[in-house]
Amino acid sequence: MTVVREMLSVASARQSRDASIVLVAEGTVAERLARVLEEDDLCVTIRAPSPERLTKAAGDPAVVVYATSALGPERADPVSSLRTMFPTARLVIVTPSATLRTARALIADRVDGLVLENDVEHCLGLAVRSVVAGQISFPLSLRSKVARPALSPREKQVLGMVVLGFTNREIASKLHLAESTVKSHLSSSFSKLEVRSRSEAAALILDPELGLGTGILAISDD
Repeated sequence: MTVVREMLSVASARQSRDASIVLVAEGTVAERLARVLEEDDLCVTIRAPSPERLTKAAGDPAVVVYATSALGPERADPVSSLRTMFPTARLVIVTPSATLRTARALIADRVDGLVLENDVEHCLGLAVRSVVAGQISFPLSLRSKVARPALSPREKQVLGMVVLGFTNREIASKLHLAESTVKSHLSSSFSKLEVRSRSEAAALILDPELGLGTGILAISDD
């Protein structure tokens, strides 16, 4: 057993040295990430402050580590650019925080790993090794965000009518509720879905690629 462990350790170390890494980050964040990777015996071959500053000299790396504080809709262009530039590389994103929508979107964008900034020292090396081995690596804390949020039966009814295009007044009339109660249910469901408006809620449910699907509105016998 000891021999097997030593062989696996040697193989892991060799794999780490062979896994060339392009690091895309700015300023002190770049210095921090480079230090963490190097201390973990991982080879940073190219560093650049942004995807736009990368050139063909970066070659064909095993992993691209990209640090960004913007993970809203504006994240799509840099991620798409990196995917186009390095189609076979594994992509690991480092960011301060992530929401339900961005976590789902990153998975859909074929991002292989996500590391929160507070976890860099403990998790960045593990994430890089994991994606090199063909796994995906996302924080455990995001598992509940990627899963469908738990909505109450009334919240599902109200959201379903929002998706169908009914106004708050119409929903209140059809469900025999006060309009203020409808607004309260919407506020609660928006918080769970991490959206800010009726249109965002409908888009999150109906989007064919990133949406939760209308099944989230199903009311069980329970």
